[in-house]
Amino acid sequence: MKNIYFFLLLLCSFTTYAQEPFTLNKGKTTQKNYFTAISYKEVKGKIIVQCEINGKPCNFIVDTGASVCISEKLYNELNPEVLTKLEVSDQSEKKDSLKIISLKSIKLGDVTFNDVSAMVLKNPLITECFQVDGLLGSNLLRNSVIQFSSNEKKIYLTDNPKQLKLKRKYAEDMELTAKQSHPHIIVYPVNGKIAGKENPLFDSGMDSFYDLSLSAFEVFQKIDLFTIEAQAFGTYTFGLHGMADNQKHYRLFLPELSINNYSFKNLTLETTNDDASRIGTGILKYGKVTLDYRNKKFYFEPYSEKAADVNEKTWPIGPTVSDGELVVGIIWDESLKDKVKLGDKVVKMGNTVYEGMDICEIMVHERPEMPDNTVIILKDVDTGEIKEVEINKK
Repeated sequence: MKNIYFFLLLLCSFTTYAQEPFTLNKGKTTQKNYFTAISYKEVKGKIIVQCEINGKPCNFIVDTGASVCISEKLYNELNPEVLTKLEVSDQSEKKDSLKIISLKSIKLGDVTFNDVSAMVLKNPLITECFQVDGLLGSNLLRNSVIQFSSNEKKIYLTDNPKQLKLKRKYAEDMELTAKQSHPHIIVYPVNGKIAGKENPLFDSGMDSFYDLSLSAFEVFQKIDLFTIEAQAFGTYTFGLHGMADNQKHYRLFLPELSINNYSFKNLTLETTNDDASRIGTGILKYGKVTLDYRNKKFYFEPYSEKAADVNEKTWPIGPTVSDGELVVGIIWDESLKDKVKLGDKVVKMGNTVYEGMDICEIMVHERPEMPDNTVIILKDVDTGEIKEVEINKK
């Protein structure tokens, strides 16, 4: 589910730490029997909507793997009440202290939420590159039902699931975390007669389909559930506090993943640093997703009853960003180890020149499709030598 152009963005999924009990599950709407439809635009798998924060028109990413977050720029404009500061750990276990504030109102469609707790982001890269003011997360949605319809490019928000005409056969139980209401669903990895079960986060801020946590992989490895296609040392994920540190990762093959009794076939996936696996916006290509926070139910209504073949070819290297430049972050193909180094600068790939390209253009803009066999031009991290390397998508 990944390509050579962009590393994996996990946005603002995090864990909070505090000596005293603290919850971000504050704020609610006083409206009853509400139902609203919100159009969205999709940028690199991110779902971006218009809303109003304290009466100010804004653009936000809908991120169920996060709590509500705002940029420092918006914080300075609004000057909201600061509730406290908390140490926050992102998906790669990097920690930093962030302000926790209270927003008087968030209007999404026709629904207004009052006195909502939010975090103030220090790293401006995500908000600046996606031209948004923050993230709308699960603490805002915890008393609602939200449906994602990619065919219509719309989100439906209600407090009454009957408004969505949901069918029980597409439902499964869903768990919510105590302090932030992050939704964890049930999935079943299957390899022939071997089957497993886990509870990944449904993360609409993640632009891939299924990413397996290293901790889950260690458990499943004992029963040979996943086939290891490659293993490598490096990084390719970007979170709340920046790029993840280098670590040993695995590229895996899974014959089948069952979600709500629907089968996805032939998955190639990669491990992540986080302690929780994730299902991301890649699933929206195959059906409607509904999170009933009120009743703790997850719905997946497929667009086709036929099992989905999600097989996708992958490149033998993965990029990351260092000092504002695109560099090699991980090398999956052992045969390239004598030609490519971690940290080599990506000068050009195919017809696209990356040297001198703005980091936001690297992260956000779409690139033309390339043949499976192409040449990448690199600048050696140690010597500065320019080298051409042929790579193949398999």
